[in-house]
Amino acid sequence: MELLTGYVVCDTLLVLAVVALAVYLYYANKFTYWKKKGVPNPKPLPFLGNFLMPLLQKRSPGQFIEDMYNSIPGAPCVGFYVFGRPAILIKDPNLVRNVLVKDFNIFPDRHSSASEHDTLGSQNLFTLNGAPWKYLRVKLSPTFTSGRMKKMYPLVAKCATQLLDYLQDHTGQKDPIEVKETTAKYATDVISTCAFGIETNSLKDPKAEFREFGRKIFDFTRYRTLEVMGLFFVPDLVKFLNTSFFTKDTTDFLRKVFWDTINYREKNKISRDDFLELLIQLKNKGSVDGENGEKPTTKDDKDSALFEFNGDNLVAQPALFLTAGF
Repeated sequence: MELLTGYVVCDTLLVLAVVALAVYLYYANKFTYWKKKGVPNPKPLPFLGNFLMPLLQKRSPGQFIEDMYNSIPGAPCVGFYVFGRPAILIKDPNLVRNVLVKDFNIFPDRHSSASEHDTLGSQNLFTLNGAPWKYLRVKLSPTFTSGRMKKMYPLVAKCATQLLDYLQDHTGQKDPIEVKETTAKYATDVISTCAFGIETNSLKDPKAEFREFGRKIFDFTRYRTLEVMGLFFVPDLVKFLNTSFFTKDTTDFLRKVFWDTINYREKNKISRDDFLELLIQLKNKGSVDGENGEKPTTKDDKDSALFEFNGDNLVAQPALFLTAGF
């Protein structure tokens, strides 16, 4: 191989300069996407697009979206770039209605997704797409009817009574009540009893295991923040890096709690008006009983191969319940 200039260092710098120029021109061309479409957009930075502040963790994802919303006042929608990928923020209510209702068949999928190896992160209603999402939604919808919510209400009311007792016990004491931690414990109690069938009462037990892992889910180091942001903004990179929606410790804990409770209930023939009971029915029958206990009509489910109610596929549902609940 002959050198271009006769000097290795000069040749290396020249090649790097050519590569850098090629990459710059590639992104410069990509950053004309919204201009060609006639969609207003804030000026992007080379390579990073409009994603610099979230990448540096100077602005949260919510604040970043707010910045994009306010960047072009009066516009019905705003285009922006996450690195080289064009994205759009719709502001006009009529356009929002079209996307979410009228033309929903064209926009059914979310952009966020998780690695296929991360079952708890990828096999739930929030990250599934296409036919599997539709099938799972049809199966889970009967678990959230008003009648079933009323049956779960006593579980929530019991947690609320425990919260009231806790507040009354601590009223007038020297130390102030930490409101965020108190409400987080209450949320933990409600979610654990409704979704996992476990009464934790973390208000009385400050070292309750469920509360400890609840903290871990939302304990964001700088790396973990980038990892979770990637799930929403750069999912292709997440799949390549094989990152997870939940940490390994949290996944192991949720998996153990879920199956221990199910095995105990089935062994002792225990029934309870909660979300876990409905998941047990899906596991054993492929559908849930009627609100008054009537059995579903048995018929061949031709789409059952789209989503199997077993293993981590089942654990993924209350795991999402836990995250969304917080």
